[in-house]
Amino acid sequence: MDPTITEAAPPESVSQEAIIKALSIVISTKANLYMMNHHTGQGPLAGYAKKVVMVQYPSWRDNDNSVVTCVHTIGHWASSIGIFNIAGVPGVKAVSGPTYTKTINVVLSNDAKLRFAGMPAGTARHSITYEGAKRLVRSMLGQLCPGLNDFLVLPGIRKAIMENRIQYHIGASYFTGRGRADFEDTSAEDFLGRIGTFILSMMPKSTLAQSPHLTQNKVKSYPDYDPQWANTLIQFKASAAAGAGEALKKVINASSAATPESLEKIKNDLS
Repeated sequence: MDPTITEAAPPESVSQEAIIKALSIVISTKANLYMMNHHTGQGPLAGYAKKVVMVQYPSWRDNDNSVVTCVHTIGHWASSIGIFNIAGVPGVKAVSGPTYTKTINVVLSNDAKLRFAGMPAGTARHSITYEGAKRLVRSMLGQLCPGLNDFLVLPGIRKAIMENRIQYHIGASYFTGRGRADFEDTSAEDFLGRIGTFILSMMPKSTLAQSPHLTQNKVKSYPDYDPQWANTLIQFKASAAAGAGEALKKVINASSAATPESLEKIKNDLS
C-alpha cells in the first residue's frame, strides 16, 4: 500500500493489472454504498468490498485500519453517481463535471451487477422481512405462525421499492436530485418478531440470521414477538431431533393457524 495515495490523486505509474485491481475495488466500494450506504462498512472492511479485496489481496486483513483506509481512499477515486450509472441503476441523475477514464472501458462483471440490482441501503429490514417470510411460508411450520395473513402486504411493499430503487436509497436526494420516497424501514419491525424468531431458530447459520437487525435481544423487542411461537419452534426442533416425523405432521395439521387456501395465496404472493 502506497502511503502517498490520496483520494484526489491516484498513482501515475502503475501497471494495467494494478489499474484493473484498483477499478475492481472502486466498483466493490460503490456496490457497498448502494447496499449499505458505506464504502467500506463501519469498522472492519465489510460487504462486497471485503469479498473483492480478500480475493485480490489474500494477505491483507479486513480489520487492519491501514487496509480499510486504503480501500476507502481508492473507493473515492471515482464518482459514485458515475459508477451507479454504469451499473445501470435506474433513476440516477447524469454525471456532472469532468470524468477521467482515459482509455479504460469500465465493464461490470455479472457478480458486481447483482450487487446493484437488489434492495438499496435504507430498506434492510424490509429485505430481511420479505426473504424470511418467503422461507417461512414454504416450510411445514408456516401454517403455525400466528397472524400469517399479515405478511400479504410484504410483496406490494417490495414491488414499490424495486420499481424505483434509488428513490428509496438513504442517499436518494444526492443520487437523484429529488427527495427520498416517503418510507420508513422501521415499519418492517411489525413482522420481524415472528419472522426473526423463525430465522434464528430454523436457519441460524444463514446469511439472514447474521443481520444486526436479528440479534436475540432485538427480535424479542419487536412488537409482534410471540413467546408461544418461539416455544413452538423449540418443540418442533426437539421432536425433529427425536425422529418423531409423523407425530409432528399430525400436530401441525391440527394446530394450523391458516387455511390451505390462504397459505397457498401467501406462498404465491411471496414468490
